[in-house]
Amino acid sequence: MNFSQNQFGQTYTEDVQSQSVAKTFMSSVFGWMFVALGITAVTAYLFASSPSLISQLYTESGMSILGWVVMLAPFGFVMFM
Repeated sequence: MNFSQNQFGQTYTEDVQSQSVAKTFMSSVFGWMFVALGITAVTAYLFASSPSLISQLYTESGMSILGWVVMLAPFGFVMFM
């Protein structure tokens, strides 16, 4: 590859390398996000298709304690971060 000089006398090799690292990092992030979405989809399907699992989250009188924990855990995790 022929890298031309910019007006400051530096070559573009550092920029190309950092773009490669950034692209690899973003690919990894999106890969983990895809896996997390898959786990979420499977869990949601299992809870939606099983009345016994739903009954542990929601009772006749309203939300159970486990239901409140499951509902508020993502918010708590975000606040912790």
